[in-house]
Parts: sequence; C-alpha cells; structure tokens
Amino acid sequence: MDSKGQRVNDREDTADTSHRVTTQRCEHLEPTQVRSLLRLNLNPARVVVLLHDDSEQAPWRYKAAYRREMVECFQAISAEPDVRAVVVSGAGKIFTAGMDLGDMMGSMLIDGADTAMKALKKTTNIRQLQETFSVIEKCPKPVIAAVHSACVGGGVDLITACDIRLCTQDAWFQIKHVDIWLPADVGTLQRLPKVIGNDSLARELAFTGRRFKAEEAKQMGLVSGIYPDREAVLEAALDLATAIASKSPIAVQVTKISMVHFRDHSVQEGLGHVALWNSTMLQSEGVAEGMQASMKKRKPEFSKLGELLSQSVLRNVLSVAASRLLDSEGRESTGIPMSLWQRF
Repeated sequence: MDSKGQRVNDREDTADTSHRVTTQRCEHLEPTQVRSLLRLNLNPARVVVLLHDDSEQAPWRYKAAYRREMVECFQAISAEPDVRAVVVSGAGKIFTAGMDLGDMMGSMLIDGADTAMKALKKTTNIRQLQETFSVIEKCPKPVIAAVHSACVGGGVDLITACDIRLCTQDAWFQIKHVDIWLPADVGTLQRLPKVIGNDSLARELAFTGRRFKAEEAKQMGLVSGIYPDREAVLEAALDLATAIASKSPIAVQVTKISMVHFRDHSVQEGLGHVALWNSTMLQSEGVAEGMQASMKKRKPEFSKLGELLSQSVLRNVLSVAASRLLDSEGRESTGIPMSLWQRF
C-alpha cells in the first residue's frame, strides 16, 4: 500500500514506501506465505499483515482449515524475532461473516451412544475452537484489528482478543450467537465486558444480538478510531503498528504480557507480576541502549529480541523470586499470593 492508500501488489517491486512488503526471509515465517486461507506478509518495519483470503465469492467465514492456520500463524509469529507488531485485516468485501456453521456442525458430529463420552469429545472440540482466538491474546506481539464492513459472530470473538481495534465508517458489529440457539463460547462473553468496561451494555448486546455501528462501537470503547474506508483503516493500522515496532521490543512485549495478566488479577498481583518481569528485563542490553539514547537525544537501535523467555527459564526466575519472598517460617513476606508463582 502506498502513501496515498492505494493497494500495492504483494509481490510487485515498486518504489519504496513505508509499508511495502519485502522478500526478506525470517527464521520462522515466509514473508509472503500463501496458505489456503490466510496471506501473511512482513514489511521492512517488522510488521506482519495477516489477511483473510478473498478467493471465494461468498462472504468470508471461519472454516476449520482457517482455525488451524490461525493457531499455526500466531505460534510462528510469537517465535519470530523479526516481527514486532501484527495487523489483522480482511481482503474481501467484508471483514467476516463469522463462523461457517455448516463446517462447524460437521466437525461436531460424533459417533457413539454414550452421552458422557460425546460430551467430553465436544468439550475438546470447543476448547480447540477457543484457541483460534486465544492464541492472539497469548502472542506477545501487539495485534491490531483493521475492521471494514461487517464483523459478525466469530469476528467479534477475534477482535476482542486483539490489543487495538480500528474500523471503517461503514463497519457494523453483531454478537449473533443467540440467533442460533447457542451462547457465544469462543471469547466474546469473557472479553467484551472487560474491553468496553460496561457490563450492562455487554449483556444487552449479547442477549439481543442487535447490530451496532462504528460510532457506537467507538463510544463504548470497542474501537479507538474510525476511518473512511478499508484502504484508510489499513493504512492507519500500519502506521500505528510501525510506530509500535520502532519501540523497544522488550518493553512492548512485556507491557502486553503484563496488561493481559492485569485484566484478571488484583493491582497488587499485577505489580508483583511486572516486578518479576522487570527484574529480568533490566539485565537486557536493550534497556541500557534505550536509556543512553534518551539521554543523548538520539533514536535507539534495538536488536532482535527472539523469544522473550522460555517457560522453563521463567519458571526458574519465579521460583528464585518466590523463595526470596518467604520468611524463615515459609510465610509470604509480601502481599503477592503464591498462586502467582504456581501458575508457572
């Protein structure tokens, strides 16, 4: 996409623009990775653009293959040191029409007469569905949703798992699950009330399944910006992602991890969580570089981050920290509950 918002062919060698995709190779990602349902591109600013494929004429819906690829893509993005931010957009006439019900019903058909066994298998299937969008929240890289036109059902599940949401003037949203005899079970009911900070309104939207437009979405806090059309919202999302990608990857990614943690924990638990992260991050060369650059009033040069910390390393850090927070009789010496350490 050029500076005027015009589309640029994914593989075309055009004049330099801030958002032109590149053929640079990455350790875990192909820069122009064409899968059956997703297109994944990396631009020079270390921003990944994840597009729904618009090869089908029908409105885009989430199929089983898409759900598998979504998990694979975000797991790869999480592990790729060259990626610092992600933009999710739709390449068709609408953002998404939600789940493909026919496809989903087919995956839910389970043979056998035992009710308990069938219920157990269906629970496993539902948990796999939930991971389609939970993987976005688990990804340490900030994810920006650029929504245009319709965002229905599973689309709301998707965007509420993202960190930042932008939309077009003609965008509209709908939690449609009550129209198909099932409550939303992939994340909307759990995330939307906390995203908008209005439990009453979240319940109204979930109970009625009514449509709401861009302006109402902005007023309630679901989106933070409204733009004229798809080109404009994608350009704005890329600008924002590029700005984020220019910052310290350590600071940005630990900030996301901490904010996701804060959402479901008390202030004191959140403070303990970020204190442990920063006790490790303060040993990074990137922190020293950021401080020196700030004092010298120059732009910092941050190196690749790679994976922040493996779970095994983090577990060791937390175990050591936990042991230091206990007194001689094994009692907690701070207000941080032991459940925080036990999570790892």
